[in-house]
Amino acid sequence: MVNLVARTFTIDLKHADGTMCVHGVIWNTGDTEATGPFLVAVGVGFRKGGIDIHTELIVSVPSGVTIKAADPNTGVPGEYTTPECNLTELIYRDQDPDGVYTLYLLVDFNHEVPDNDRSNNYLETRWWTISPEAAKRPTPFEIVVSPRGP
Repeated sequence: MVNLVARTFTIDLKHADGTMCVHGVIWNTGDTEATGPFLVAVGVGFRKGGIDIHTELIVSVPSGVTIKAADPNTGVPGEYTTPECNLTELIYRDQDPDGVYTLYLLVDFNHEVPDNDRSNNYLETRWWTISPEAAKRPTPFEIVVSPRGP
């Protein structure tokens, strides 16, 4: 049976544009191929200027796309990366202590693919980066985080 897994993210940083592009990576650890169509949500949340911002991109895995089954000899899963990405503003943590992202991936939320384990169809993680200038500094930088008020 198919077992789709919300596995991880790939993040393309576009420093010159001040944006980042988040793709979802899906595994199939089952013993049967997974075939589209089905939908995937790639979400990004962050805080800027005291305001919570959330964006979500719905990606259609079209019919004709097949995610291979896990290799029966090695256990290596089939993999699919969303071609479209959630394009959002790039915030550097060394410039804004609130510059932490929450990334999430929800696979086949309409239950279009027979899947033997839906508990692994959702992934959420926090992520941040620093500016290229901060990465080149010879001394460490300090992130000062104060508690938020009521």
